[in-house]
Amino acid sequence: IDMDRSARQVVFYNLKGQSFSNSAQLQAEVDAFSWMDIRLAYRYNDVKTTYSEQLLRKPLISPQRAFANVAIHAGKGWNIDYTINHLSAMRIPSTVSNDEEHRVPGESPSFFLSNAQVSKSWKSNFEVYLGGENIFNYKMDEPIISAHDPYSQYFDSSLAWGPIFGANIYAGIRYSIK
Repeated sequence: IDMDRSARQVVFYNLKGQSFSNSAQLQAEVDAFSWMDIRLAYRYNDVKTTYSEQLLRKPLISPQRAFANVAIHAGKGWNIDYTINHLSAMRIPSTVSNDEEHRVPGESPSFFLSNAQVSKSWKSNFEVYLGGENIFNYKMDEPIISAHDPYSQYFDSSLAWGPIFGANIYAGIRYSIK
């Protein structure tokens, strides 16, 4: 699938050249204290394919990702969980065949996503929780090219590389039947 040949079409053809995927991941889990767990991870993805006789990074895949999680068991049924993810810049398929107004950069910025949750449990079957996803409210400014004109030749929703919704706050009650 070649999205680089033209910004306004997807081209399918048999591969002529290389295509490969190599990944490496490091992970560490630490029980820092009896009440705190820490998990750290890093993953490198080297994913490339030949497009029109040119070996390029596969689009919309973050080559480097980092993850950190801290889980605190505060006692008396209280738990706090915080996670942060870092995604490195991703290659975006070429939009140079579009007019200037409908072009996007060839690479996304790197960004962080963060989630947190606080919960309180009673006995072994009742829990109340409050949390948030994407709590720093990171989102793409314009995830759809020509969103204001969906019948335009430039309309393109296939190049979204990051969150399109902002922060999400939630709360709930969980009851487990044994």
